[in-house]
Amino acid sequence: MAMQGSPVSWPRTSPTESTSSTTFSFIADDTERSDAFPAVLIVRNSKFYLEDGTVILRVRYEPWGETPEDHLFKVHRYFLERDSEVLRRILCLSPGKNGQDGMAEETAILLPDVTPVETECLLSFLYFGMYERDVPLVDWQALLSISSKFKFQKIRERAINEITTHHPPLDPVERLALAAKHDVPQWLKSAYVELCQRTRALSPLEAKRLGLETAMRLAGAREAVLQRRLERLDVMETAGVLPTEDISLIVSQVIEAEFFKERPKINIGSHSSSVHEVTNYGAPPPLPRRKRMKS
Repeated sequence: MAMQGSPVSWPRTSPTESTSSTTFSFIADDTERSDAFPAVLIVRNSKFYLEDGTVILRVRYEPWGETPEDHLFKVHRYFLERDSEVLRRILCLSPGKNGQDGMAEETAILLPDVTPVETECLLSFLYFGMYERDVPLVDWQALLSISSKFKFQKIRERAINEITTHHPPLDPVERLALAAKHDVPQWLKSAYVELCQRTRALSPLEAKRLGLETAMRLAGAREAVLQRRLERLDVMETAGVLPTEDISLIVSQVIEAEFFKERPKINIGSHSSSVHEVTNYGAPPPLPRRKRMKS
């Protein structure tokens, strides 16, 4: 396996710019186009275009208003087929006339609906995942996306765990969007509670990201929490200051009633997910009361 040096961090590249660790080799410049992919700039990935690779992958990147790019990765089939049934099927499909067999750049196998950055993060994990390193949160998000799409279950579980335990934690709006897109139900309640407890309301951009229905439900939940707190003013010993645990309990109860009690199906952004049909987050249901024995 031909690699350039020993990895000290995950090689990661922005599609729009090169870094000191990864550079692009251009097969076609601005005036010379590929016959196989007309009007497309062909870009070899310097970290994952291996001399002894057994399959060539193609990932399309289309920057707005600029020339589309096909990023090529030449890697070993084994790493792709070992843990992903989806990729195993893609790589093992018999190519038809002018089909994609991955044996040459002209017949590179297209990986649909993924980005060059996501692909590079996946390959970095597959090749170098056993090394301890400080991985940026954005890379774990990229790994969650591509591992969910291609059914790399172990990598997906690792990405979910790393995002869940990351400090500082991921923004709750982003957490809700990722939970809906990639079916991660365990992130829902904590994100709703966090948004309901914070002092500032949703910004227009956040409301747009979450979608109208979710934004309205959160506004209703925040109002319900405020009403519950006002109702308890007359029984409070201090001037309007509830103990922290009481506030958390109120918020949790409101969120349960608003989002989970009736098993609502909620669209977040442009994505719809089954995670919103999951109920009974948090504490388990109360045990049934025992009947008293007559004496």
